[in-house]
Amino acid sequence: MRFLFFLSLLFLAGAARGQSLGKTKAHLTVQRLAEKTNSSFYAARTLKTTALSTDPCAMIVPCTQKPLPVTLISFTGERLNESSVLLLWQTSEEVNNDYFQIERTLNPSIGFQTVGVVKGAGSSKSAVKYQTTDPNDNSDYTYYRLKQVDFDGSYQYSSIVAVKGSKMPFDVAAFPNPSQAKTLLFRVRGLKATEQLKIAVYDLAGNTVYQNDNKKASPDQQNLNLGLQSLSPGKYSIKVQSSKELATDSFVIVP
Repeated sequence: MRFLFFLSLLFLAGAARGQSLGKTKAHLTVQRLAEKTNSSFYAARTLKTTALSTDPCAMIVPCTQKPLPVTLISFTGERLNESSVLLLWQTSEEVNNDYFQIERTLNPSIGFQTVGVVKGAGSSKSAVKYQTTDPNDNSDYTYYRLKQVDFDGSYQYSSIVAVKGSKMPFDVAAFPNPSQAKTLLFRVRGLKATEQLKIAVYDLAGNTVYQNDNKKASPDQQNLNLGLQSLSPGKYSIKVQSSKELATDSFVIVP
């Protein structure tokens, strides 16, 4: 305080001698020291401090902001029929988007497998719509996701969508039909698990010309060769019985 009092006397003395009251260095020093004796000085100074910004460029000049990633606004899947699923998605903005990788699984906890790739739009400021069809006859729910990959290899995943399983009916069909006996095959569809099938083939008179009560078939192997090379030309019918269902078909053998 003695120092402030001394400086004040010097300032007043200068004024008394007729010197100018302009803001000399000594005058500014005295003013700043006097301001600091006021209790509101530090509070006011704190309020003037610039707040932190969420903008990554707020405190950097010059600043180069990283482009926004691909903005996915929708991703859906729906079963078209017993053997295919339609996947649809839309973006509102894309930057350096190389491609989308379509992935699916029956159990998300054990991971996904890639089932298709769709080329991206690169960079776009407008809405872009995409679609693809996945061959899928699974009877259980199938889970899909998108893996979006940039030109530099970086990637991000979409949310997961679930598509209901196929309700394929149990049936049997001869092919080709008509056919020669040596080329005749039967396709059994709609099996949910491996089963021992009961199979019988009849001629037009209702006589049994083939019978097997223990023919193994599975969802992965449903094409059956019954070894009917000895059948004579004519029209026949086949009956296939699983543990719960029955399927029939007719076919023609040609010379």
